[in-house]
Amino acid sequence: MKSINSVNRFFIFPWVFLLASINAYGYDYFGSDLASSLVTTPDQCASACTANGSCQAWSFVKPPLKHPTSAVCFLKKAIPVPSLNNVCSSNYVCLSGIKRTDGWCGESPNRFVQGSQILGQGQVLTCSSGKSCAPKTSTVCDGWWIFKTCSKIQTVDFFCQ
Repeated sequence: MKSINSVNRFFIFPWVFLLASINAYGYDYFGSDLASSLVTTPDQCASACTANGSCQAWSFVKPPLKHPTSAVCFLKKAIPVPSLNNVCSSNYVCLSGIKRTDGWCGESPNRFVQGSQILGQGQVLTCSSGKSCAPKTSTVCDGWWIFKTCSKIQTVDFFCQ
């Protein structure tokens, strides 16, 4: 059995702890821009997409990356593959979403976004008073009568509930 000597152990473990504590919050739907506007919250960006019949997705970019004092909302005419790029170089500065009417408010930061190797954003949108942003759960059962086994499954997406 191979062991790590104590000098390497003190060098490796702080890096592992540091990497594990980095929060990943967003990504960009790069390209396919339909329009852009100055906003203050991701909720305003999602609302602008909902109000625009041609909008299919949106990206919210925090200041000062595209504007010195305001966040910028980019409405998308198509749904590009999620990406990190020279503007959204970290997972904290951009938030993105797809036009939805099902109460979507975010996605699991512990899973990759469909079609990419980018982690989900966590909570993106604000829920109305009295509701929280969380994954939906359901129970799936298999078998018959006393031999039946059930397990809970949880969605990767978060919803206001």
